[in-house]
Amino acid sequence: MLQESKSAVSLVSDYVYSLFKNKLPAYYVYHNLKHTEEVAANALKISEKLNLNDDDKEIVVLAAWLHDTGFIERVDNHEDISIDIARKFLKELNYSDEKIELIAGCINATKYPQNPKNLLEEITADADLFHLGTKDFEDKTELLRLEWEKTRGRNYSEAEWLKINSDFLTSHKYFTRYAKKALDENKTATLLKIQKKLRKANKDLSKAGRQKSKLDFQKKMLEAVKRSNSGNDPDSISRAIDTAGILTEFINAADRKANLMTGLNGLFTAGIFSIVLTTLYINVLFIIPAAFLLTVNVTCMIISIIAAKHNAASNKYNDAVNIKQNSVLFNYSGSSKSETDLNPKLKDNPESDNFTSDRLNNDLFLLGSILKRKNGLLKICYIVFITGMIISVLAFAAAYIITSYPRINLFI
Repeated sequence: MLQESKSAVSLVSDYVYSLFKNKLPAYYVYHNLKHTEEVAANALKISEKLNLNDDDKEIVVLAAWLHDTGFIERVDNHEDISIDIARKFLKELNYSDEKIELIAGCINATKYPQNPKNLLEEITADADLFHLGTKDFEDKTELLRLEWEKTRGRNYSEAEWLKINSDFLTSHKYFTRYAKKALDENKTATLLKIQKKLRKANKDLSKAGRQKSKLDFQKKMLEAVKRSNSGNDPDSISRAIDTAGILTEFINAADRKANLMTGLNGLFTAGIFSIVLTTLYINVLFIIPAAFLLTVNVTCMIISIIAAKHNAASNKYNDAVNIKQNSVLFNYSGSSKSETDLNPKLKDNPESDNFTSDRLNNDLFLLGSILKRKNGLLKICYIVFITGMIISVLAFAAAYIITSYPRINLFI
C-alpha cells in the first residue's frame, strides 16, 4: 500500500527532485526539473479541462513527472530508461501493476514522433510539447539549442536552427481537443514568424555566398597573376579584376531579367491558347487580336531565350588555367572574334612584361560585349512586349465594339 501520509504524486515529485539534483548533468538546461514541473502542471490542466476522474488524472501527472528521468543516463531513447525507472520506483510504492503499465504507455507517447494510443497518452504527449503553442516558445527553443550544442557537440547556425524549428512545428500536431483549441493558433503564428526569419536568413546566406565566391575568384586571380610575369602593373591588374566582377554581376542581372521575361511570356502564351479556343465560339473577329498577342508573346520568349544563351556566371575560373594559352578570366568559346582580333598585342611574345595585363583587358572586352548584347536583346524584347500589349488591347477593344454595336458592324 502507498504511504498514507503522502500521495503518490508527492512521493514521485520528491523522488524526481532528488534524482535530478544528484544525477542530472548541469548542461541539461531545457530537460530539467523546471521543464518536468511545467509538463506535470500542463498534464493536470488538460486533464481537468477534459473532466477526467481522479485516478486518470493521477496517472498522467505521474507520467509527466517521470517522463524525462532517463536523461540521467542518456539522451537517445531516454524514454526507455524513464520507463524502467518509473516501474522500479512505483513498484517500491506498491503501486498497481495495471496503472504502472498505463504510466509506461504515457511516457512512451512522449517519444518523437509522437504516436499516442489512448486519451491518457494523448494528454501526456500534448503536455510535453505544450510550450509550442505559447509565448514561451522562443525562450524554450533557445534553451534547447544550447542543450543540443552541449550534448551533441556541434554549433547550429541561425539558418540551421530556424530550419529545424520550422520542420518540427510543421510536422507536429496536438491530439486533445483542448490543446487544439487553446494552442494551435499561437503555434501557427509562431511558425509564420520562423518562416519569415528563415527566408531572411537564407537570403543573407546567399548574399554572403556570392560575396565569398567573388573573394575566392579574386584570390585565385591574384595567385594566377603571381605565377605570371612579374613586370605587370599590380594596380591595373587589380582594377581589371574588380571591373570584371562588376560586369559579371550586371550580366547575371540581365540573365535574371531574361528568365523573368521567358516565364512571363510562357504564362501569357498558355493563357492565350485558351482564349483563342474560346473566341471561336463567340466571334471570329476576336481571333485576330488573340493571334497577334500570341505572336508577340512567342517572339518575346525567343528573344529572351537568346539573351540568356551565354551565362557568364557559369564560366568558372579554373585554378589550373595556363595563362599563356587561355583566357585569364573566362573562356568564351562562343565569341565570334578571336583574342588576337580583339587585342592585336596578343600576337606578341607571351613572355612580354604586359602579357597578363593585355589578356585581362581582352577578357574585359569580352565581358562588355556579352553584356551589351544581352541588354540590347532585352531592350528589343521589352519594346516588342509593351508595343504588342498596347496594340492587342486596342484590337480587342475594337473587336468588342464591332460585335456589340451592329450599326458599326454594318457600316464597316
